[in-house]
Amino acid sequence: MGQSSGMVQVFQAIERLRDQEIPVLLRGETGTGKELAARALHGTSSRRNGPFLAVNCAALPEELLEAEFFGYDAGAFTGAEIGRAGILENLAGGTLLLDDVHQLPLKAQAKLLHALSSGRIRRLGGTTQHPIDVRVLSSTSIELSKEVERGTFRGDLFYRLRALEIVLPPLRERKPDIPLLARHFLDLHAKRLDRPVPVLESGAVELLESQDWPGNVRELESTCLRLLISLSDGERVRREDLYSLLPERKEEDLIPEELLKGRSFKELKLIFERAFVARLFREAKGSLRRVMSELGIRRTQLYALVRKLGLDMKKLREKRRP
Repeated sequence: MGQSSGMVQVFQAIERLRDQEIPVLLRGETGTGKELAARALHGTSSRRNGPFLAVNCAALPEELLEAEFFGYDAGAFTGAEIGRAGILENLAGGTLLLDDVHQLPLKAQAKLLHALSSGRIRRLGGTTQHPIDVRVLSSTSIELSKEVERGTFRGDLFYRLRALEIVLPPLRERKPDIPLLARHFLDLHAKRLDRPVPVLESGAVELLESQDWPGNVRELESTCLRLLISLSDGERVRREDLYSLLPERKEEDLIPEELLKGRSFKELKLIFERAFVARLFREAKGSLRRVMSELGIRRTQLYALVRKLGLDMKKLREKRRP
């Protein structure tokens, strides 16, 4: 989901790969949606009717990893009374996502490379070669090429897995998508909890857009869920409703350095007054009564302030309610 230029490029790349078998490396920070992109690649491929499985390479202990991927024959180790096919065999006609692929041990990397090159695997403790028919996608949150340089990831496997690389942009680079995603998550979880969907006011949207979101889309979804739980039914979401749910930010971090640089105090004061009054009009939908109430001034004083700040009253009131 998204309309930012970065996400449009992702959508275009997925569309170009429709019905193709090309291995793809998905790179992006935690929470950017790498598994969703992998599912989209599977869903638009010729294997769309086959199984899809995402395996987190960091979650499997090294001693169990080979048995899980390649299977084992009876007697391969203590407790292996009967043989079992591994993931690569069981996903015949489907797609495997190797999540956090950079966490694969070197020994497993070598065996995986051989399996992908030959299209066959040998189970642990066995001698028979078994054919595999699976498309392998992989994802990582780091620059895998740098791991190749360090010697912690095999270069030959890297080039086999990365016929094409798709980069998932972090949420801080997808500002236009934040309101869209926030409203989607509020709607999704409100329906799940059987609650009315709250409306995001413009001030709340601006605050969401100003965040860095180190946890990316996953963090935004969590924030929307906590917001929904904290609100009464049918409430509108105001800027102040979000403060306690967002990480604390130092006051000096709230103002971009490029805005401060080279400007006098008088210039900055005018900039902030203009922005503040313009925001009040947006939130008040152009209502003079609401703006005057917020500022604690009379109509004549408000008109004088607008003239002093060089604002256009007609434009400020364009969004007033009919």
